[in-house]
Amino acid sequence: MKFLSLLFALITCQLCLAQEATKAKKKPWPTVLKGKGHAKVIMPDSNSTAPFIYTTKSYRFISQQQISKTKITKLAATAESVASAVSRIPLSLSAPSQSEAKPAIYIYNDEESYLKAGGAPASAGYYSGRKNAVFLRADKFLGKKKPNYQLLTHELVHLNMHSIIGYSRAWFSEGNADYFASAFYATSSYNFTDMTRNIKNRARHFYPDNTIIELPPLKEFVELDFRQWRKLNQQLAPEDRYTPYLASLLIVHYFYHIDPDGREKIQTYLTALHQRASNRKRRPSLEDQAHLFPAADLNKIQTTITTYWNKRGLKVKFQ
Repeated sequence: MKFLSLLFALITCQLCLAQEATKAKKKPWPTVLKGKGHAKVIMPDSNSTAPFIYTTKSYRFISQQQISKTKITKLAATAESVASAVSRIPLSLSAPSQSEAKPAIYIYNDEESYLKAGGAPASAGYYSGRKNAVFLRADKFLGKKKPNYQLLTHELVHLNMHSIIGYSRAWFSEGNADYFASAFYATSSYNFTDMTRNIKNRARHFYPDNTIIELPPLKEFVELDFRQWRKLNQQLAPEDRYTPYLASLLIVHYFYHIDPDGREKIQTYLTALHQRASNRKRRPSLEDQAHLFPAADLNKIQTTITTYWNKRGLKVKFQ
């Protein structure tokens, strides 16, 4: 009887996997998603003291300082738009926390309090998987006329993939986060119709034109877990620290827009991640992504990526 139960579970699993792959192939990729530019926010009471809590449909903004309604509704609009954008991709990327409490977005007055809370050095925003939260520096978001909403989008994509991130490899998490950050173009709006241009524009924020960007070797890079990723990033010079993010972004773009079967392959990977997440005793495994990077195809994938981008004005090469 036990054997029959296991056999039934295996067959069901395979059917689900096939259905998700078919769904990924048939559903259209999103084009332009235009947001309203503002979101409904429940403001704290007038007699409240710090920390001030601003509640939206999906999040709790917890701030050390009071925030004007104009600023918080604009910030909240972008935050709320991320979940919508992630859900529009015809893959099972959306995997928010199953906790009843809304995820928190903590806003700290300055770098000192931000770092003390666990924020990453030399950053303005940080996703904490352990706390199911995002940390932001107020001086980089509330004190600027043009806050870095691409960074906010990046960190909130992590939050919207929270349940499966711990079972994936770093390239997948960071690549998807930067994919949506690249598509973001205005408060709460995204344009997926020309991701080549979007990615080139994002790269130009970090590298001068005509720079030859040396990407890490694919084989070692895609096997990095998050601890190894952080170690790699810390070893790089400050001007080179976007390189792992760009490499991840180009790999994700390869599967979404270059490889004709790439989206189905990614959905197969996502199905494995969701299965691991549903059984927390199962540890992350490189086997889940083995079909994405067969040893015999690694050089071909590297060549395809470099050829594609070099023809389009982004000069990259794998080390």
